[in-house]
Amino acid sequence: MKIKNLAKVAFASLVMIGSATGTSAYVRVVKASPEVLSRSRVVFRHDSTPEYFTQYRIPALASVQAGPNKGRLVAINDYRPCRGDIGAGKIDLHISISDDMGKTWTPADQLRDKEGRSVAEGTGAEGNTIENLDCGYGDAALVADRTSPEVLLVACCGRMNIARSSRENPQPSARWWSQDGGKTWTHPDYTQWQQVYGLFDNERPIDGQFFASGRIMQSKKIKVGKYYRIYAVSMVQYGHFKQTSNFVLYSDDFGRNWKVLGGVKQAPIPFKGDEAKVEELPNGNVVLSSRGYSGNRTFNIFTYDNQKEATGKWAEPIVSQLGFRNVIPACNGELLILPAVRAKDGKKTYLAMQSIPFGPQRRNVGIVWKELASPADYDTPEHFTSGWNNRYQISNIGSAYSTMVEQTDGRIGFFYEEETLGRDYCEVYLPISISEITKGQYRAVK
Repeated sequence: MKIKNLAKVAFASLVMIGSATGTSAYVRVVKASPEVLSRSRVVFRHDSTPEYFTQYRIPALASVQAGPNKGRLVAINDYRPCRGDIGAGKIDLHISISDDMGKTWTPADQLRDKEGRSVAEGTGAEGNTIENLDCGYGDAALVADRTSPEVLLVACCGRMNIARSSRENPQPSARWWSQDGGKTWTHPDYTQWQQVYGLFDNERPIDGQFFASGRIMQSKKIKVGKYYRIYAVSMVQYGHFKQTSNFVLYSDDFGRNWKVLGGVKQAPIPFKGDEAKVEELPNGNVVLSSRGYSGNRTFNIFTYDNQKEATGKWAEPIVSQLGFRNVIPACNGELLILPAVRAKDGKKTYLAMQSIPFGPQRRNVGIVWKELASPADYDTPEHFTSGWNNRYQISNIGSAYSTMVEQTDGRIGFFYEEETLGRDYCEVYLPISISEITKGQYRAVK
């Protein structure tokens, strides 16, 4: 189905900012051109008309990597009749699929099994306990397997929200698998939340947890048995948000069993951890990027001693403004690291990209990026958080959560929330190339 194109204004500029150390650096700001933005599509629509009055939120996107539907894009969002997060009432998960690299998308629909039955449609059941596991489903986290048509979806569920959650009555989660590239899905498996909470029980029981929405990361380097390792970040809370922390969970069987990377005794983000994302560094180590409570992101790096055995240790976390002088809006975003070719000398390198609203408040979503030219650029959190002096602005209006994945055509699938039609939010897809983001300084590796 053809979806409305979007077009906005473009420019490039250099501005002088003050760094965290008090020195100055040039920041290059590039705005997406009208030609680039003409490729954008409203995948999930929200406006003031009766047909589209129900709110959509929380984008998740996956690119199918193998099988007969290789290249397919699978987008999932919260459909929120209750107009709130999990715990507020009825929330469904809606899906849309593109088989032509994002040019057209199927109409938004329920996730369905092979017989066409809905498998993630909330009942809106009353109550405040984990007994109502099918009350609602939301905050989808998504990954397509690297070597098969299998797709994994994880989401919060039930009537309990994260703030009221306690170990005795916690916020639960569910998971689904697709074996045909996201077309059909299993019924919800409700065993995951018990497994994840149980990981912490012997050390320090947690009162609530959820996986950050968007992209579950799959390793390109570490394969144990049938699958390449996958990673997700859990935000955990103690004492009704007296303390919040981030832990990285990993699975070597594509989400059927999870373990805590580095163990449960020391959180990589011990305080003020919120929605967070994780990415694989060029050497196979893991970098964590956590949403700050106000105006920052917090980073940490896990260095492996043994990749197959998942042993190693976390460094000390570092708070970063990513080159911004003004306060960064507290918002979920995505971290993506891709190989690239430097245009001026043809040398292969890597680019790190973080999506966030540039502000003020939740507006002007874009990508902050930097080159990772050598291991010295990512051997410590301090080195990784320096030098974020390049920005690619995508939205010019109110915009918030975003995620991005590498497509099989070499472009980046960028999926984000925007006040496109005057309400919070439409869910918008945009394909962009490394060359466009960097204004020709780098290109994708073919």
